[in-house]
Amino acid sequence: MVKTLGEFLKSKGGVGLLVVLQNRGKTYSEIEPDVLITSSTISTRLDDACDLGVVEIIPARRHGRTLNEYHLTDFGEAVVQDLAMRGVVSNYRDMRTHYQSMKEKTEEFITWFHENPGEYAGFTEAHEETLIKRDEETSDEDNGDDDASREETSSKVIRPNPDEQLSTGDDDDDPEVGSEDNSSSDDSQHRLSDTDMQEKMKKHAVDSDDGNDEER
Repeated sequence: MVKTLGEFLKSKGGVGLLVVLQNRGKTYSEIEPDVLITSSTISTRLDDACDLGVVEIIPARRHGRTLNEYHLTDFGEAVVQDLAMRGVVSNYRDMRTHYQSMKEKTEEFITWFHENPGEYAGFTEAHEETLIKRDEETSDEDNGDDDASREETSSKVIRPNPDEQLSTGDDDDDPEVGSEDNSSSDDSQHRLSDTDMQEKMKKHAVDSDDGNDEER
């Protein structure tokens, strides 16, 4: 947690957060793609900005829902205006533009590199494993057992939307439901009827008699 405005501006994402809120308030999900920091850092910076009084939260109705919008306070507006006068805001926006261009150019290079791995084949440090992009191989091991996949999918945590208030309620789903049905179904597959059991016993008796006749 930062204690001063100077610490906030020098912390990662501090300036960017104020710049993206300069023209209008935004929700968390609208802020996230416009700053060059991780989700956890965004949350920390927003908390810091609110504690310092440069940002405030204002509930807003969007598409029938109440969401938290983050707005610059009058204090925050004054800070951004002074940053803009010193070229900080324009430099940040230029950096964002250059960063996006860099990402696009890097993706273009990666695509070209995967299509032309032989360009680096002459280097002793380069190996086939690191030069050639291989398609994902499908195998029984990769696919995994169907039951295990379903169990893994069902165990994934659904994270709440940080823009909305959390609502509490009883969970009607019981993770144990269906376990007895599955076990009884498995048992029924291995359980023989009385008729089947009698036929197996008769066949075993006949086989035994034939074996005794051969010995005699």
